[in-house]
Amino acid sequence: MPMSKGVAFTDLFDPDIVGDGPTAPGYMVGGVPLKFADIKYGAKRADVGYAEKGVDVSNKWAAKGTAQYSHVIPDPGYASVQANYPLSGGSGSSFCQVELAISSDGTWALSRYDSAGNHSNVATGAWFDPTGAGSGNPYQVQFDFSATHDDGATIVNGAAAWTALSSTRTWSASITALNNSAGKFLDGTLRIRIRRASDSVVLSDQSVAAGVSLQAL
Repeated sequence: MPMSKGVAFTDLFDPDIVGDGPTAPGYMVGGVPLKFADIKYGAKRADVGYAEKGVDVSNKWAAKGTAQYSHVIPDPGYASVQANYPLSGGSGSSFCQVELAISSDGTWALSRYDSAGNHSNVATGAWFDPTGAGSGNPYQVQFDFSATHDDGATIVNGAAAWTALSSTRTWSASITALNNSAGKFLDGTLRIRIRRASDSVVLSDQSVAAGVSLQAL
C-alpha cells in the first residue's frame, strides 16, 4: 500500500462504499489498481505526492472521514416503506404490516404481511458492495419515524438509537381494524441513516414515506 509521509493511503482516503470510485491504474496492490471513494462525495486533502497522468491522486478521492452519501440505500421500487390491505366489510378484523430490514451483509429487504399472507422480500437491494460478507460490524444504523397520522398502529423500532449492524436490524409498523369499519391508517416519514462506527461519519441519510393502511371497500 502506498504511503505519504509515513501514512498509508487507507488512512488518507475514504473507502469506496458505493462502488463507483475511480481507480489509479498506475498504482497497484496485489495486482489490483488502487480505488477509493470518489472525491465528489467528500473533500480534497493535501497532495500526497503520487500523480496519475500528471495530476495528484488526491484530486480523485475523498479525504478520509469526509465522504457522505445521500442515498446508499436505493429507492426500493415503491419510493416508500408502505403497505395497504382492503377490508372485506364482513365480520372479524384484518391486519397489515410493513417491515424494512437492514442486514450486516450489506443488503436490505422490504417485506409486507397482511391477512392474506406473507410477502417477504418484495423489494431487495444493497446498501453497499457486499463483496466482504459479514463486514457490517463496522457500521451502525438508526431509524427515526415521525408520524403525521396514526390510528393506533404498532411500531417496532430495532434501531431507535445508533445500533451496530452486527446482525439484521428492522423497523416495522402494523395496524388492525374491524372489517366492517371505515378503516385505519398510519402515515409518516421514516429517516434511515447508516454511519461508520469508527469515526461516526454518516454514509447514508435517507427519508422516505412510511406507513400502513386498512381501507374500506
